[in-house]
Amino acid sequence: MTTAEYISAVALVISAVSAFYAYKAPLRAEKLKAETAQREREINVFSALMSERGRWGSPAMLTALNAAKVIFRSNQEILDAWFACYSRAGSDRGNADQYFDMLAAMGRHLGFPMRREDLENFFVNPVEQKESAVRTAHVHRAFADLSTNTATAIM
Repeated sequence: MTTAEYISAVALVISAVSAFYAYKAPLRAEKLKAETAQREREINVFSALMSERGRWGSPAMLTALNAAKVIFRSNQEILDAWFACYSRAGSDRGNADQYFDMLAAMGRHLGFPMRREDLENFFVNPVEQKESAVRTAHVHRAFADLSTNTATAIM
């Protein structure tokens, strides 16, 4: 084989490899775009849940909690933690531990290792907390009055 034939053979191989990568590039780009969008959705839900830790049951928290089951559907650890949180929500058995466990699982999945104090410590607005406690007390009293059928006028 002459030098020209070797060069021609190498050029043919390079052309074939280039054609293959040219064919695969749009597919890889689309896959990367989908993975990036998924990661962005995961980070958005995680960020919303982290920022709403001090506002139990806020609309933003509930929206993020409901979205988490769909967005993290491929991660069984997070789904298990979500279900533990969901199954105890609104009950006497429910507490912040299940919520923090779910956040910790999400953090690990996203590459944000969290210490327990990272999850338990957060800023709150004391005025908003007091107003929320008063609203909650009114609601509980109204439900209690309804259940005993002795409703009183609310002023």
